[in-house]
Amino acid sequence: MKSVFSSCLALGIAATAAAQPNLLNNASFEDDLFFDFSDLSNWNVFADSFLGAFPIDISNGTGTTANTGDRALDVVVDGSGGAGGIVGAIQEVFGVVAGTEYELSAFVRSDGPFTGGQGEINMEWFNAAGDSLGTDQLVITGNDLTDTYERFAVRGFAPTDAVRVNAFLVGIVIDGVVNYALDDAALVVIPAPATGLAMLGMGGVVIVRRRR
Repeated sequence: MKSVFSSCLALGIAATAAAQPNLLNNASFEDDLFFDFSDLSNWNVFADSFLGAFPIDISNGTGTTANTGDRALDVVVDGSGGAGGIVGAIQEVFGVVAGTEYELSAFVRSDGPFTGGQGEINMEWFNAAGDSLGTDQLVITGNDLTDTYERFAVRGFAPTDAVRVNAFLVGIVIDGVVNYALDDAALVVIPAPATGLAMLGMGGVVIVRRRR
């Protein structure tokens, strides 16, 4: 059984993260998305039916129920019968500081059958030359979701020489179906932990998993 102090400490950390400025643009998917990767400061989306998955879709114009506002990101890949496919949304953020902890989060809900495959919330780090320095990843399966939005998050420290991070949201399946909605994404800096009783007056709820 958790102690009162440890429970308050976890809630305080969640509230601290939520209070930080959001580094993402179009974080709630209310504005149109890009498909040509001409402007990676906004969400750019792609879909690839590499083994014949159909239907396959990632968009914010399908009328799926949003967590806030009018739009959410709808993710559908039907790879039943041995087919497979992948969809994704990418946004790049410059100016990250090596050694600083960041958190990428989103609210996610089931939006139909989710019988295989997975969703992913990823932070991929890059240096000034464009070389990948690693990825912090949260994997979401159908067993993790209900028809109510819940907040999922992954945290990681920017590696040495990192100058950019890509927020990368993925749905992928082979011989199954993924169908979920995602809304209100956020990329924030996690401050250094407060000490002792300073955390006790803060509150919040979060599901956080670290690097896999």
